[in-house]
Amino acid sequence: MSRPRRTLGVRTAESFIEHLETRQLMAADLVAIPGSPDAASPGVVVATGNAARFGNVAGKHQELKALVGGTQVVFKLDGPGVGRVRYVGGRYVVNLTNTTDRTNVSIKAQGHKGASEPVISAINVPGSLHDVRVDGVTLASRFQINGTVHKLDLADVQGVMLKVLGTGGKAYDVKMDNVSGGLLWSGSPLHDLRVKAWDHGGQVEAPFAHNIRSDGNLSAAIVIAGKDAHGDSLHDVRVKGAITAGLAGPGNAHNIQAGSVSSSRILFAGTTHDIHIKGPVSGSTIASRTIHTVEIKGDVTGSHVAAGLGFGGRTAGQIFAGRSVTWRNGSIESIKIDGDVTRSTFTVGVRPIDGIWGNGNDRFASGVTDGIGKIDIKGSLLDAVFEARKLPKALKTGHNQTAVNVVYLTAL
Repeated sequence: MSRPRRTLGVRTAESFIEHLETRQLMAADLVAIPGSPDAASPGVVVATGNAARFGNVAGKHQELKALVGGTQVVFKLDGPGVGRVRYVGGRYVVNLTNTTDRTNVSIKAQGHKGASEPVISAINVPGSLHDVRVDGVTLASRFQINGTVHKLDLADVQGVMLKVLGTGGKAYDVKMDNVSGGLLWSGSPLHDLRVKAWDHGGQVEAPFAHNIRSDGNLSAAIVIAGKDAHGDSLHDVRVKGAITAGLAGPGNAHNIQAGSVSSSRILFAGTTHDIHIKGPVSGSTIASRTIHTVEIKGDVTGSHVAAGLGFGGRTAGQIFAGRSVTWRNGSIESIKIDGDVTRSTFTVGVRPIDGIWGNGNDRFASGVTDGIGKIDIKGSLLDAVFEARKLPKALKTGHNQTAVNVVYLTAL
């Protein structure tokens, strides 16, 4: 029985070309984006043709390893669609096309040791996405998804206009590291919004949100347009640092916790169940239709706590922007403050005729019958006003604490 001949050490022209192409691809594995500063670096291969793309490219699946500001960044796309990295107008831009809600995208920096992270200035997505993960790369300026998304897991975000325009999606998660300013606008509800810290202003707008977490400050205004099937605009808010802008929604808020509150407005036209502030409250308004518990561990200065709030047909955005609210019957079950109370007012269903609380010409709104159930203040009181149809018979204060110019009214 004869055996087929084997050729040793002889390579056909086709196999030689294939091997050469493989070596060229390996040599060009790390590329620079055309027109970028990285393209001028000695010995760097500049991407041409499909080499600056990732995902489903020319019938094959490929990832992209490219220099972004001198740092190697790996771009991956699993599922339908293709991505392309460009350098336009002095900025790195990522464009994702033909993606769906089954598309996962990963952008990850490797070996970064510099003083600052590489920066991508825009991510444009005409379609939908499933998961997006950005690790070690700062996003700046713009990230827009015209469809829906399941989860966003981002690194630092600086002044980004982050928009998820799709309105038919389920509630999704957003996780970001340090956020500086910017806007998060969502046509779909938010399930979990988590940040290390959000500083330097900004705003979040969504139909409703379940959980909001910040390990530091929260200086973005949280403006909720609607409410879920249970009537909730926000369920749980936990901020370890300071709330410095506020929260607003037409529905209920279950639990609001913060390290402190300053120069903020917390406004809900439904019921706010529990408010727990571990530090001081200053220059702020906390108001809702009804409030179960207000517990503040620090001082309260120049602030207003109120029940009976209504939006009068206006949106939360309009109310937060300064449009007038309405007042009606409401109640506060319990107020407990461990610190001092100075130049502050506590009201239920009260209209300030001239827009100034507690100056002698406030009036109860029509139909107001309820009030404040319990008031427990451990510190001193100075220029404090309590106005409600029903108030506790005795105002409980701490031992040997002073009460100066305290107004306690049930008839206006």
